[in-house]
Amino acid sequence: MAFVLDASIALSWCFPDESNEKADSILLRCELEKVFVPSIWPIEISNALLVGWRRKRLTQEQVETAMRLLSLLDIQISTSHSIQHARRIIQLAQQWELSTYDASYLDLALQEGIPLATADEKLAVAAKKSSIPLF
Repeated sequence: MAFVLDASIALSWCFPDESNEKADSILLRCELEKVFVPSIWPIEISNALLVGWRRKRLTQEQVETAMRLLSLLDIQISTSHSIQHARRIIQLAQQWELSTYDASYLDLALQEGIPLATADEKLAVAAKKSSIPLF
């Protein structure tokens, strides 16, 4: 079964102090399932790693290792970049009081009709209320 992967789960694999069983089990599923992410995912991941490095939560070696490992995953990046798409994301963000970044994950799960893997509580609630199963 395919699913949408939120950056919050992927970043749990990158930051030693955020490691958890749920995220680890999802990582194993990434090898077996088709994984989708919105187009902002690589930028969101790289920014979080950069901030982690700047705040001394990660070493340069950990940043490079994380990027190398994430690049090995077979992740399908959505390329929807139209104004109509942005409008739909804003509407979801307004409806569920999410950032547009988080709403982009919800939108992709809705568009593909697939579950969402997230560690973000607010996004998880919005997904449940939108009849999107959590992965």
